[in-house]
Amino acid sequence: MCAGNLAQTCGKDKFPREALEQFTKFGLECLAQQDAKLELRETAFGYFSEISKIMRSEMAPIFPTIFAEILKSITNEDGVKEGETKKKVTEGGFSLDSDEEDEALTDINIDVNFLDEKSSAIHTLGNLALYCPKIMMNHLEDAVNAILELGSYLHENIRYHVCLTLTQITFGLLKLYTSKDDADIDSDNKFKWEAGVPLKE
Repeated sequence: MCAGNLAQTCGKDKFPREALEQFTKFGLECLAQQDAKLELRETAFGYFSEISKIMRSEMAPIFPTIFAEILKSITNEDGVKEGETKKKVTEGGFSLDSDEEDEALTDINIDVNFLDEKSSAIHTLGNLALYCPKIMMNHLEDAVNAILELGSYLHENIRYHVCLTLTQITFGLLKLYTSKDDADIDSDNKFKWEAGVPLKE
């Protein structure tokens, strides 16, 4: 991820092309790992999230691989597991928890590394939608359907990134449909607001 931040700070023209290629190759290898505890996938998502800001449409060759891994992390629920089911403890024959003395409680075990990976995947999806909107178009329906499922997720950081990503998708589409050409889509030109609905003829 640090390499991605460094590349994004320096810019594509100043960051060594060979280094970018090597880091990208390593990032793709990290995405192939399946153990969330190693945090390699989370870090790789962070890297691709940052380089999308400078690579833009040049992300096209590796985009399908990254997107497939993003969806895998977003839809994965292996990190949330039910634990033991226990009866509520009552003292003196009275419980403040419930009127039902026989009601049972189920523990939920959540892997924090799993949550961090999911959060990083959603964040990366948002940056790809914002900085690579043309490439994202063919995958947009799958992306939106996946993150909408997490709109009321149990962890607030996931919900936050869902909201942020939906905003980034909106601005990515705005850039896509108001840009004059592909170079304009990849540029950092600011959107000039005009009254009315922006439409391409």
